[in-house]
Amino acid sequence: MKQNINNNPKVIRKRPWSEDEDLKVLELIQTFGPQKWTQIAQYLQGRVGKQCRERWHNHLNPLIKRSPWDEDEEWILYLYHKVFRNKWSEIAKHINGRTDNSIKNHWNSGMKKKLNEFSYKFNQIKLKYQKEGVQILNEYDIQQKSILEAILSNKPLRIEQNQFQEQDNIEQEQNQQKKIRLENIYSEKYTDLEFIQDDDNVREQNLQNHELDYSNSYLDSNHKFLVSKNQIDSDDNFY
Repeated sequence: MKQNINNNPKVIRKRPWSEDEDLKVLELIQTFGPQKWTQIAQYLQGRVGKQCRERWHNHLNPLIKRSPWDEDEEWILYLYHKVFRNKWSEIAKHINGRTDNSIKNHWNSGMKKKLNEFSYKFNQIKLKYQKEGVQILNEYDIQQKSILEAILSNKPLRIEQNQFQEQDNIEQEQNQQKKIRLENIYSEKYTDLEFIQDDDNVREQNLQNHELDYSNSYLDSNHKFLVSKNQIDSDDNFY
Protein backbone atom coordinates (compact mmCIF):
# COMPACT_ATOMS: atom_id res chain seq x y z
CA MET A 1 0.00 0.00 0.00
CA LYS A 2 1.23 3.46 -0.87
CA GLN A 3 2.30 5.58 2.08
CA ASN A 4 0.77 8.95 2.87
CA ILE A 5 3.91 10.99 2.55
CA ASN A 6 2.17 14.15 3.77
CA ASN A 7 1.07 12.73 7.12
CA ASN A 8 3.81 10.17 7.66
CA PRO A 9 7.28 11.61 7.08
CA LYS A 10 9.87 9.17 5.80
CA VAL A 11 12.16 7.62 8.34
CA ILE A 12 15.36 6.41 6.72
CA ARG A 13 16.24 3.04 8.21
CA LYS A 14 19.66 1.56 7.78
CA ARG A 15 18.74 -2.08 8.06
CA PRO A 16 19.03 -5.27 6.04
CA TRP A 17 16.71 -5.73 3.10
CA SER A 18 14.21 -8.51 3.60
CA GLU A 19 13.15 -10.96 0.91
CA ASP A 20 9.67 -9.42 0.90
CA GLU A 21 11.14 -5.97 0.28
CA ASP A 22 13.30 -7.26 -2.55
CA LEU A 23 10.30 -8.91 -4.18
CA LYS A 24 8.32 -5.72 -3.71
CA VAL A 25 11.02 -3.69 -5.44
CA LEU A 26 10.99 -6.12 -8.37
CA GLU A 27 7.22 -5.90 -8.54
CA LEU A 28 7.22 -2.12 -8.46
CA ILE A 29 9.87 -1.98 -11.19
CA GLN A 30 7.55 -4.12 -13.28
CA THR A 31 4.90 -1.42 -12.88
CA PHE A 32 6.91 1.82 -12.88
CA GLY A 33 10.18 0.85 -14.57
CA PRO A 34 13.73 1.16 -13.15
CA GLN A 35 13.83 4.97 -13.04
CA LYS A 36 11.04 6.33 -10.84
CA TRP A 37 12.69 5.59 -7.54
CA THR A 38 10.91 8.23 -5.47
CA GLN A 39 7.58 6.86 -6.64
CA ILE A 40 8.68 3.27 -5.95
CA ALA A 41 9.88 4.18 -2.46
CA GLN A 42 6.41 5.44 -1.54
CA TYR A 43 5.25 1.81 -1.44
CA LEU A 44 8.08 0.68 0.86
CA GLN A 45 7.79 1.69 4.51
CA GLY A 46 10.97 3.31 5.79
CA ARG A 47 12.75 3.35 2.44
CA VAL A 48 13.74 6.27 0.22
CA GLY A 49 14.37 6.44 -3.50
CA LYS A 50 18.14 6.32 -3.17
CA GLN A 51 17.97 3.09 -1.21
CA CYS A 52 15.70 1.46 -3.78
CA ARG A 53 17.90 2.60 -6.66
CA GLU A 54 21.07 1.29 -5.05
CA ARG A 55 19.40 -1.99 -4.11
CA TRP A 56 18.43 -2.50 -7.75
CA HIS A 57 21.72 -1.47 -9.30
CA ASN A 58 23.94 -3.30 -6.78
CA HIS A 59 21.95 -6.46 -6.05
CA LEU A 60 18.70 -7.09 -7.91
CA ASN A 61 19.50 -6.25 -11.53
CA PRO A 62 19.77 -9.60 -13.36
CA LEU A 63 22.59 -8.31 -15.56
CA ILE A 64 24.96 -8.07 -12.60
CA LYS A 65 27.89 -10.47 -12.93
CA ARG A 66 28.60 -12.46 -9.77
CA SER A 67 31.24 -14.74 -11.21
CA PRO A 68 34.89 -14.40 -10.14
CA TRP A 69 36.92 -11.78 -11.98
CA ASP A 70 39.07 -13.19 -14.77
CA GLU A 71 42.47 -11.82 -15.74
CA ASP A 72 41.19 -10.00 -18.82
CA GLU A 73 38.64 -8.10 -16.72
CA GLU A 74 41.29 -7.22 -14.17
CA TRP A 75 43.61 -5.90 -16.89
CA ILE A 76 40.80 -3.71 -18.25
CA LEU A 77 40.06 -2.50 -14.72
CA TYR A 78 43.74 -1.64 -14.26
CA LEU A 79 43.73 0.44 -17.45
CA TYR A 80 40.52 2.30 -16.71
CA HIS A 81 41.76 3.04 -13.21
CA LYS A 82 44.70 4.86 -14.79
CA VAL A 83 42.20 7.19 -16.46
CA PHE A 84 39.46 7.56 -13.86
CA ARG A 85 41.39 6.77 -10.67
CA ASN A 86 38.87 6.04 -7.89
CA LYS A 87 35.80 7.19 -9.80
CA TRP A 88 34.20 3.77 -9.56
CA SER A 89 30.89 4.72 -11.14
CA GLU A 90 32.74 5.99 -14.23
CA ILE A 91 34.75 2.79 -14.48
CA ALA A 92 31.57 0.75 -14.12
CA LYS A 93 30.21 2.33 -17.31
CA HIS A 94 32.98 0.59 -19.26
CA ILE A 95 33.01 -2.84 -17.59
CA ASN A 96 29.94 -4.85 -18.47
CA GLY A 97 28.04 -6.43 -15.59
CA ARG A 98 30.20 -5.09 -12.75
CA THR A 99 28.74 -2.59 -10.30
CA ASP A 100 30.70 0.31 -8.88
CA ASN A 101 30.69 -1.38 -5.47
CA SER A 102 31.98 -4.62 -6.97
CA ILE A 103 34.72 -2.74 -8.81
CA LYS A 104 35.73 -0.77 -5.73
CA ASN A 105 35.83 -3.86 -3.53
CA HIS A 106 37.82 -5.87 -6.04
CA TRP A 107 40.32 -3.07 -6.57
CA ASN A 108 40.90 -2.75 -2.83
CA SER A 109 41.25 -6.48 -2.27
CA GLY A 110 41.73 -8.87 -5.19
CA MET A 111 43.77 -6.48 -7.35
CA LYS A 112 46.54 -5.91 -4.85
CA LYS A 113 48.35 -9.07 -5.90
CA LYS A 114 48.08 -8.17 -9.58
CA LEU A 115 49.25 -4.56 -9.58
CA ASN A 116 52.95 -5.33 -10.00
CA GLU A 117 52.24 -7.75 -12.83
CA PHE A 118 49.98 -5.31 -14.66
CA SER A 119 52.35 -2.42 -14.04
CA TYR A 120 55.16 -4.38 -15.70
CA LYS A 121 52.89 -5.33 -18.62
CA PHE A 122 51.84 -1.72 -19.12
CA ASN A 123 55.43 -0.43 -18.97
CA GLN A 124 56.45 -2.93 -21.66
CA ILE A 125 53.64 -1.70 -23.89
CA LYS A 126 54.66 1.89 -23.19
CA LEU A 127 58.28 1.26 -24.18
CA LYS A 128 57.20 -0.43 -27.40
CA TYR A 129 54.79 2.44 -28.12
CA GLN A 130 57.58 5.00 -27.69
CA LYS A 131 59.84 3.09 -30.09
CA GLU A 132 57.40 1.96 -32.77
CA GLY A 133 54.44 4.30 -32.49
CA VAL A 134 50.68 3.93 -32.38
CA GLN A 135 50.58 1.04 -34.86
CA ILE A 136 51.63 -1.39 -32.12
CA LEU A 137 48.16 -0.95 -30.59
CA ASN A 138 46.55 -2.67 -33.58
CA GLU A 139 47.30 -6.04 -32.00
CA TYR A 140 44.80 -5.30 -29.20
CA ASP A 141 41.02 -5.46 -29.31
CA ILE A 142 38.97 -2.29 -29.76
CA GLN A 143 38.42 -1.62 -26.06
CA GLN A 144 42.07 -2.12 -25.09
CA LYS A 145 43.28 -0.10 -28.06
CA SER A 146 41.02 2.81 -27.15
CA ILE A 147 42.04 2.97 -23.50
CA LEU A 148 45.76 2.39 -24.20
CA GLU A 149 45.82 5.11 -26.84
CA ALA A 150 44.16 7.55 -24.43
CA ILE A 151 46.69 6.81 -21.70
CA LEU A 152 49.83 6.69 -23.85
CA SER A 153 49.01 9.76 -25.93
CA ASN A 154 47.55 11.67 -22.97
CA LYS A 155 44.31 12.31 -24.86
CA PRO A 156 40.66 12.03 -23.81
CA LEU A 157 39.23 8.54 -23.92
CA ARG A 158 37.47 7.89 -27.21
CA ILE A 159 34.85 5.18 -27.69
CA GLU A 160 34.68 3.89 -31.24
CA GLN A 161 31.32 3.02 -32.80
CA ASN A 162 32.55 -0.52 -33.44
CA GLN A 163 33.27 -0.86 -29.76
CA PHE A 164 29.68 0.00 -28.95
CA GLN A 165 28.52 -2.65 -31.43
CA GLU A 166 30.87 -5.20 -29.93
CA GLN A 167 29.62 -4.43 -26.44
CA ASP A 168 26.01 -4.65 -27.62
CA ASN A 169 26.64 -8.09 -29.07
CA ILE A 170 28.19 -9.27 -25.83
CA GLU A 171 25.31 -7.87 -23.79
CA GLN A 172 22.71 -9.50 -26.06
CA GLU A 173 24.39 -12.88 -25.65
CA GLN A 174 24.59 -12.42 -21.87
CA ASN A 175 20.95 -11.36 -21.73
CA GLN A 176 19.84 -14.42 -23.67
CA GLN A 177 21.80 -16.75 -21.39
CA LYS A 178 20.44 -14.95 -18.34
CA LYS A 179 16.88 -15.21 -19.65
CA ILE A 180 17.19 -18.97 -20.20
CA ARG A 181 18.61 -19.49 -16.71
CA LEU A 182 15.91 -17.38 -15.08
CA GLU A 183 13.17 -19.10 -17.03
CA ASN A 184 14.38 -22.41 -15.62
CA ILE A 185 14.35 -20.98 -12.10
CA TYR A 186 10.81 -19.74 -12.46
CA SER A 187 9.55 -22.97 -14.00
CA GLU A 188 10.88 -24.89 -11.00
CA LYS A 189 9.95 -22.51 -8.20
CA TYR A 190 6.85 -20.66 -9.29
CA THR A 191 4.79 -22.85 -11.60
CA ASP A 192 1.74 -22.45 -9.34
CA LEU A 193 1.58 -18.66 -9.69
CA GLU A 194 -0.01 -16.63 -12.46
CA PHE A 195 2.02 -14.38 -14.73
CA ILE A 196 1.50 -10.66 -14.48
CA GLN A 197 -0.09 -9.35 -17.67
CA ASP A 198 1.96 -6.37 -18.73
CA ASP A 199 -0.71 -4.22 -20.33
CA ASP A 200 -2.10 -0.76 -19.84
CA ASN A 201 -5.38 -1.88 -18.27
CA VAL A 202 -3.71 -3.85 -15.51
CA ARG A 203 -1.22 -1.05 -14.88
CA GLU A 204 -3.99 1.56 -14.66
CA GLN A 205 -5.97 -0.57 -12.24
CA ASN A 206 -2.89 -1.11 -10.07
CA LEU A 207 -2.23 2.61 -9.84
CA GLN A 208 -5.85 3.47 -9.05
CA ASN A 209 -6.17 0.88 -6.29
CA HIS A 210 -2.62 1.47 -4.97
CA GLU A 211 -2.28 -2.28 -4.86
CA LEU A 212 0.11 -4.42 -6.86
CA ASP A 213 -0.57 -8.05 -7.67
CA TYR A 214 2.20 -10.34 -6.48
CA SER A 215 3.49 -12.64 -9.17
CA ASN A 216 6.59 -14.53 -9.81
CA SER A 217 7.32 -13.48 -13.35
CA TYR A 218 8.85 -10.08 -12.94
CA LEU A 219 9.33 -8.64 -16.40
CA ASP A 220 10.88 -5.44 -17.59
CA SER A 221 9.56 -3.28 -20.43
CA ASN A 222 11.16 -5.64 -22.93
CA HIS A 223 9.49 -8.67 -21.35
CA LYS A 224 12.76 -10.02 -20.04
CA PHE A 225 12.85 -11.94 -16.78
CA LEU A 226 14.20 -10.32 -13.66
CA VAL A 227 15.59 -12.32 -10.74
CA SER A 228 13.91 -14.53 -8.15
CA LYS A 229 14.74 -14.17 -4.49
CA ASN A 230 17.11 -17.12 -4.80
CA GLN A 231 19.17 -15.09 -7.24
CA ILE A 232 19.66 -12.20 -4.83
CA ASP A 233 23.14 -11.92 -3.46
CA SER A 234 23.23 -12.34 0.30
CA ASP A 235 26.54 -10.51 0.65
CA ASP A 236 26.60 -6.81 1.52
CA ASN A 237 22.86 -6.97 2.20
CA PHE A 238 22.74 -3.56 3.82
CA TYR A 239 21.93 -0.10 2.48
